[in-house]
Amino acid sequence: MTDQTDHQVVVGVDGSPASIAALGWAAQAAEERGAALCVVGVDPDVHDHFGSYLWGTSSRDERMTALDTALTVLIEQVLGAARAATVRRQVEEGRPGEVLARVADKADLLVIGSRRVEADEAPRPVLRACLQHATCPVVVVNEAGQRPIACRPTGRLSSAVPARAGPAAEASTAMSPVRS
Repeated sequence: MTDQTDHQVVVGVDGSPASIAALGWAAQAAEERGAALCVVGVDPDVHDHFGSYLWGTSSRDERMTALDTALTVLIEQVLGAARAATVRRQVEEGRPGEVLARVADKADLLVIGSRRVEADEAPRPVLRACLQHATCPVVVVNEAGQRPIACRPTGRLSSAVPARAGPAAEASTAMSPVRS
């Protein structure tokens, strides 16, 4: 097994059903790769305009503490207490897509959740920013927990068709070059 300090899977979590599915998928992918799992929560930089709307407080420290607590609870619920103890949590402020891409700069994978996007729809802003800024492969998991859509750092989309079961197989298959 590889040393976990050399390999990392980063997953962005906001509490949505899709991000919860992404957390489960990322945990399995990290385990299959022998990689560390880093769960990132982002406090969007909207507080100057919306005040205490998101967390019920306008204090930065209170918002970051609330976000960290929410991540801790969610990780334990999805992965169990034993597995949660090995997960690294990171809370950040800023634009979620840009923050996730920055945190995943040296990662093996960046995993995010997104509602199902139809072929004629433009990617949502966080997904679009991850595709534009990430230096590693980006895997997108929908809320149904179905086979993910994997995206190359260049932003081209390819449908994941696994050669064998599991997130690592799906991601490795989906990361093959996309033919236009």
